[in-house]
Amino acid sequence: MQRELAPRVVADPAILAGKPIIAGTRISVSALVREIAAGKTIEAVVREHGLSPDDVRAALDYAATRADEVTPSDSSSSFAERLTALRAQIVASGDPLLDWDDVSTEVAERRNERYTDEQP
Repeated sequence: MQRELAPRVVADPAILAGKPIIAGTRISVSALVREIAAGKTIEAVVREHGLSPDDVRAALDYAATRADEVTPSDSSSSFAERLTALRAQIVASGDPLLDWDDVSTEVAERRNERYTDEQP
């Protein structure tokens, strides 16, 4: 099911996995933006893709609008915030995260050796 994201810009899960495209085409907004960023003129992009100048301008406008959006806090960022808070709490406690035996064991495992605390 196609949904309009902006004038001339739509998304359809059946086309390019739902990436924003120019309506009626299989040309993604990101492809057009990359071409303009690489130095192509709007006229060159229009000729190469059979689009109208308004299509290209709509893609650029849509990309600019998206670039200005503030990303809302989602579950991954709240997870990162919880990890940061937990780390700060552990550091503030002053307790070491690892003792020397843990460090020695980790080093030995990375070297594919077995750690023993016995001295040779």
